[in-house]
Amino acid sequence: MSRRSHRIDDCHAVADDLEGKVRVRPSPEQVARLWDSHHGWEAVMERWGWIGRWSLEHMAVQGRRLIRARAGDTTARSTRRATTPEQDAAAYEAIQRMGVCRAAEATGLSIAVIYRLLRERGVEQSPVLPAGERARATREGMARARAARAAA
Repeated sequence: MSRRSHRIDDCHAVADDLEGKVRVRPSPEQVARLWDSHHGWEAVMERWGWIGRWSLEHMAVQGRRLIRARAGDTTARSTRRATTPEQDAAAYEAIQRMGVCRAAEATGLSIAVIYRLLRERGVEQSPVLPAGERARATREGMARARAARAAA
């Protein structure tokens, strides 16, 4: 009896090891390339069906953005786009200089548009101001808030 349970345990160990090797989460670029090369979601669902269609669609969109950003292609733009390429370039420079929130204030663009610009250019982490610059901006903001309270 002990040998039989030993064999069952071996089978489970092999199955777990195999599943770990087969069910590897793909990168967004892999999903986008397979989706585009095989003209649709069926091939992607067949390969990575355990992930779910919505997640795979999202990964494909994200992968296409990353592929375009690495290739330097900024011509793919939405038809509902409210900004011009020149405004996008100016906003991106402002983001690099001032950070996300201050760039949004300076350019008049919403935070959502600012983050979209960063995603399209392949930036996955928001630029952060140096600590001294952040401290200065905080002091200035607090001084403006005190002045506004005093004036009211």
